[in-house]
Amino acid sequence: QLYAKLMSKPLGKVSTDIDQHVVIPEELAPGQSCRIEYRGSGWTATNVGDHALAAGDTVRIDSIEGVTLRVRALRARHH
Repeated sequence: QLYAKLMSKPLGKVSTDIDQHVVIPEELAPGQSCRIEYRGSGWTATNVGDHALAAGDTVRIDSIEGVTLRVRALRARHH
């Protein structure tokens, strides 16, 4: 019952999560995904940037698709 109620809520609020910062628990190469906790729920984080992300990095939410957070580095690293 509760699940149906949550699923029927409009997703308009999700846009407030764009540009929020989250910490990823494991290294993510471009295009790779991992499970993360965000706002008390389990999500999939996918690295949509051009640079690998290190475990423990703080990343920016670029967009959200369903329960997938599309994330990228806060700023490009120069090697």
